[in-house]
Amino acid sequence: MAKAKKKKEEGEIKEAPKKVAKKPKEIPEEEGVRGIVRLAGKDVRGHLPLKRALLAVRGISHTTSKPVSRIIAKELNVAQDVKVGTFDDAQIEKLDGILMNI
Repeated sequence: MAKAKKKKEEGEIKEAPKKVAKKPKEIPEEEGVRGIVRLAGKDVRGHLPLKRALLAVRGISHTTSKPVSRIIAKELNVAQDVKVGTFDDAQIEKLDGILMNI
């Protein structure tokens, strides 16, 4: 204990390095893709594929996102890996209707 006080007085004790704040990921902007889409009352980033975007909706987990994305893709005549930001307003309304009636 006496050594620690002596070292502290002499200035030999090193300070802990400061943590550097991480920068948020920058998402490249694409033409024709909305930044944010509203699905079932949740804001979802538009660059996410349909399967992943459904995970933001309450009650849809990893296991249920796959069959739900298949149903939505079949009803909207789109691929399952399409980005949610490419949907137009009519498709989003139809998608909301499907999600509310699952």
